[in-house]
Amino acid sequence: MADCAAEWVADVATRQRVWELYRAAPAPLGYDFWSVFPDGPAGDAPSLLRLAPYRLRLSDIETLSGRKEPLVWP
Repeated sequence: MADCAAEWVADVATRQRVWELYRAAPAPLGYDFWSVFPDGPAGDAPSLLRLAPYRLRLSDIETLSGRKEPLVWP
């Protein structure tokens, strides 16, 4: 689990860069956002949410059952 600060990214250059990263990524990671948002990253419909984690918590079956403490990185 990641606790994150989140913010909407309005900068068109950053949105364009992220779109191109997804388009160039091999399957199954890649995705062509242009097929859904024909106006591109400068359009009104698409949004980009930046997540900046400030705490990570790693759990497994042992921690979920209460037998040990989870690993936490603050």
